[in-house]
Amino acid sequence: TNDKPGRITGLDPAGFRFINNPPSGRLAKTDADFVDVIHTNDGHVKELGNGETLGTVDFYPNGGEEQPGCD
Repeated sequence: TNDKPGRITGLDPAGFRFINNPPSGRLAKTDADFVDVIHTNDGHVKELGNGETLGTVDFYPNGGEEQPGCD
């Protein structure tokens, strides 16, 4: 049997203490049948987000940088 969920959506996965971790220590495309990740702070802003490609598909609105109107 498949013990994985069908889908996981990750919003702004954490960067600090998670960047460069092996898949077992962070969100990874192997965690579900389909993993989509939305990076709205990929780490260039205050280095909080994780810009690594983590999912089956990764989206980077505004290039993953700070979002307009979110000063």
